[in-house]
Amino acid sequence: MQQADTGFVPFDRREIEQSIPDRFAKQVRHSPQSVAVWSEERCLTYDALDRYANRIAMAIVRHRIPHATSVAILLPQGVDHIAAILGVLKAGRHYVPLDPASSTEELRAILLDSGSSLIVSNGSSAGLARNLSNGLPVCDVDALDQSLSDAAPELPIGPDSLAYIYYTSGTTGQPKGVVDNHRNVLHNVMRYTNSLEIRRADRLTLLQSPAFSGSVSSLFCALLNGATCYPFDLRRLGFNALASLIKERKLTILHSVPTVFQHLVETGVPFPSLRIIRLEGDQVHHHHIEAYRKHFGAQCVLVNGMGATETGLTRQYFIDHDMELAGGLIPIGYPTDDMETILIDEFGIEVTAGQIGEIAVRSRYLALGYWNRPSLTSERFRRPNGAKGKRTYRTGDFGRFRTDGCLEYLGRRDYQIKIRGRRVDLQQIEREIRALPSVVDAVVVSHPSEAGDTRLVGYVVAVNSPPTSSALRRALAETLPTRMIPTAFVVLDEIPVDDNGKIRRRDLPTPSNARPSQDTPFVSPRDNVERALVEICGSLLGITTVGAEDDLFDLGFDSLLLLRLLAKVNDEFSQDLSSGVFLNVRTIAQLADRLRQCAPRDTLIPLQSGTRAPCFLVHAHRGQVLHYGRLASRMERDRPLVAVQSPARQPFGTTVEDLATHHVTAIRRVQEHGPYLLGGYCFGALVAFEMAQQLHALGETVPLLILLDPDLPGGEAPQNATRVDLISKIRRHVGSLRSAELRHWAPYLRTHGQRVLRRVVRRTRHRVLSVIYPALQRPITTSVVDDWAQRACRMYRPKPYVGAALVIGHVDGTGAVKHYESWQGILCGEYELRYIEAPERSMFQEPYVRELAALLNNAIDGW
Repeated sequence: MQQADTGFVPFDRREIEQSIPDRFAKQVRHSPQSVAVWSEERCLTYDALDRYANRIAMAIVRHRIPHATSVAILLPQGVDHIAAILGVLKAGRHYVPLDPASSTEELRAILLDSGSSLIVSNGSSAGLARNLSNGLPVCDVDALDQSLSDAAPELPIGPDSLAYIYYTSGTTGQPKGVVDNHRNVLHNVMRYTNSLEIRRADRLTLLQSPAFSGSVSSLFCALLNGATCYPFDLRRLGFNALASLIKERKLTILHSVPTVFQHLVETGVPFPSLRIIRLEGDQVHHHHIEAYRKHFGAQCVLVNGMGATETGLTRQYFIDHDMELAGGLIPIGYPTDDMETILIDEFGIEVTAGQIGEIAVRSRYLALGYWNRPSLTSERFRRPNGAKGKRTYRTGDFGRFRTDGCLEYLGRRDYQIKIRGRRVDLQQIEREIRALPSVVDAVVVSHPSEAGDTRLVGYVVAVNSPPTSSALRRALAETLPTRMIPTAFVVLDEIPVDDNGKIRRRDLPTPSNARPSQDTPFVSPRDNVERALVEICGSLLGITTVGAEDDLFDLGFDSLLLLRLLAKVNDEFSQDLSSGVFLNVRTIAQLADRLRQCAPRDTLIPLQSGTRAPCFLVHAHRGQVLHYGRLASRMERDRPLVAVQSPARQPFGTTVEDLATHHVTAIRRVQEHGPYLLGGYCFGALVAFEMAQQLHALGETVPLLILLDPDLPGGEAPQNATRVDLISKIRRHVGSLRSAELRHWAPYLRTHGQRVLRRVVRRTRHRVLSVIYPALQRPITTSVVDDWAQRACRMYRPKPYVGAALVIGHVDGTGAVKHYESWQGILCGEYELRYIEAPERSMFQEPYVRELAALLNNAIDGW
């Protein structure tokens, strides 16, 4: 791979006078082999993404749809969706993103309103696309004609050409399409690039839903600056997987709403690579700042920003560890380039600093307006007198200027709030609750939850006997999307009002921590599994009493809380349940039944059957073997492949030798005698090496040992040492002290003493937990596994190996390699070292896994 430039190159203003494909083409020419987009399924360079998008563009052109019409994209977040966006733009059309998770009625309404002439989908969404199409042609990117050219279509696309239509909910909940052109998109990218100093070496998250306009800046700030974009489906994969992605792939810029950020830091995973945290789409509070300062170092800056689909980025506020923040609101900061913000009163007159007014944005780079809604466009986008070329957009948000021009955000004008970045109209919810036959009156407000995010609470005055929370949720589910259904209900005798008849929202009582009223009676937990689940649910919801037969949604769980519940359950019970479990599980008892059915994971997992000698592939340090599934799909069909997975509970596992002995016993149960083909990845390569040694000692044959990107014994040291030279370390520190001034001795000893103390505490913790966990039959947590693997690797001292071995490492675009040659002092038999040109930890990703499979097929062909 070609290494990306590390220096910052400002986004020149002249670059906005072109099309998005033109700017992207420059990045392709500059860094064709740099990684453009990376996901768990696929990894594409700029050149590969460009050619893929060109083929999609050619397929769109072949459909001969009119240039003025839009193309709908119905794809989940990922590589295909990104390529489809570029393909539509390269074809000279504008795109309309559709979220496959939305309701069929909502998708049909958007298709009808946008007038789309074509739907782009893939194999997973093609069925839904055909169901929605109503005669529209469907372009399946998984079934593109092989004869299509991968050269860019020669079409005139200027900066004034339409780029997209993003649909956003209005005050009535009726979606309206915001339309914009290439110039305005590029100007928005310019504002972000120059304020955040985005460079080619950056790695950016893409967490937003495909149909959410917030994804535009994440995507194009990466692809139009030569950086790498990392699309991630948070709804499907959860927070723990996101934390692992950021840490392992060393991402540098995180863009999320404050709620997602709060849940992310609660995973406890450190993120030393992050340098920018962008929080937008909702209000930032002081507990978010405290979380940032607690979990991130001085190299990372938090940026609170404000923007809208209609305006792009308008304000930013940079926060670091040294900034003093007074109590009260966290401001949204100062204006970005060419985006003037004013505050106006109800008569449209500009107010002064310290006064509250509606936030309006004045610029020549605002969105073009609302699709097919000229009256609404003229109402919200006005051209003031004397502002040549500029228009003013009234946001519907209230704000207040400080004396230095910094802006404070005070909330929505029309009782709209944002739940995880998506607008929710409280008045619409109130209307639907009041329409229920059992309800006289209702008020809906937002409350902070135990987790620190925003929850909806419905206050209800009933006709006679108060309805249960279960009944209210069921009734509202027929007319409202899930995000707009309150997670808690409070029954009142009357709604408090003032002398003028206005609701006194501040006088509404805070929801109690008692169990919500439900249709099902309370059932106490009946065994340890249900008791553990009840305790977890109660802690997440802040509820003191939870029953085994309680419905999770009626208790107050939403999609984000279910992800947190899933993470805690998997950690507590050492399972790998996915979020799909909640499709069939509604109650705590049902979840407990599902866990009881999950036996501890088997050590050996067949990946592929066949008649030849099987190849056993050992897990990495956390026991993962899923990456071997992608490899198995590329291996010879007649070659049996077996993944060797770590057990869910490890009553042994304190050394590499112990783990190898366990695995040798497991494979000899299914194959009593050799020959044994063995391999392992990363830490698993060490375990496979020790397994080969033990099998040789038993008189068995190991024709080939395969070490994939192997760790080295002893951690990062050149691994021929037989012991840690403590005396040399002491001498080095003594020499440093002698050369230092006396006043520097205390901080030197304090710094290095703390380091030694942390190491002793970590090792002591591991040794204690490695005894306590097995004794209590508790699952080993991820952090304990990490500690154990690091120590096991550090303490392992290999003996010379006389068998045949193949080491396959990776090399990046700079030619930099790890210390694989050090294995030559340990592998004394027939030895071969091969390299795959791939980013670190990517040899199991497409397209590199094809080369890896070819190497392995060739190496073990004779067995």
